[in-house]
Amino acid sequence: MNFNATLVVDDFLPDPDAVRDLALSDKIKWYTDPEGRWPGKRSQLFHEIDHGLFTSIMRRYFSLFYSDEALDNQIRYAASMSFQKVSTKEDCGWIHSDYPSTSTFIIYLTPKSSPSSGTALYKQKTIMGNTALLDIKRKSFLGEISMEEAESARLENNSYYEKNLHVGDVYNRMFSFDSYQYHGAQELKIQDDQERLTIIAFIEDVCGPATPLQRSKCVPIHLDRGDYIHGK
Repeated sequence: MNFNATLVVDDFLPDPDAVRDLALSDKIKWYTDPEGRWPGKRSQLFHEIDHGLFTSIMRRYFSLFYSDEALDNQIRYAASMSFQKVSTKEDCGWIHSDYPSTSTFIIYLTPKSSPSSGTALYKQKTIMGNTALLDIKRKSFLGEISMEEAESARLENNSYYEKNLHVGDVYNRMFSFDSYQYHGAQELKIQDDQERLTIIAFIEDVCGPATPLQRSKCVPIHLDRGDYIHGK
């Protein structure tokens, strides 16, 4: 069951150009993951770069779910946030989930990107899979094998899923979804061979009132004749 609603908010940041300029400045240090868990490079965590920026982005995000009073007095959370840039030589990403995080959000910061790029959500066709593919994925992200050598494994991995939602890569769009949901980047190639720049945030834990989706799922549905429609 998904406890966090899927949300798309355009014009999320009041000044996305300033945030993009920060990402491209010499204040940012870029790292590949030594364990090969994700593609491209990520920056140091936002609270290390600019703690005020981190807390204000998180508050703006949580304001979509909670009142100012709840944010001031009731909400406690653990989250990580960083810039991420991915080579546009890749067509599409590997479908995966962000479990055990509870919620993920992405802010797109690449101008002139194609609406056909972005992120898609998927459902599993089957629980059966090939765990050997994960090692090929890891080696590809670490640069131990080329993307061309990993391509057949990526296609096999992605064949186990069916797309059910696509969100286009629009500058300053925020896309939030339950981390349990399978997802993958779409059409990473961008004009002028830019790198795909985003902010990626993972919310590990939230202590506070129920979210709107959780409250909604608790509302019983009745037919006129009095029958109760059981949900899950």
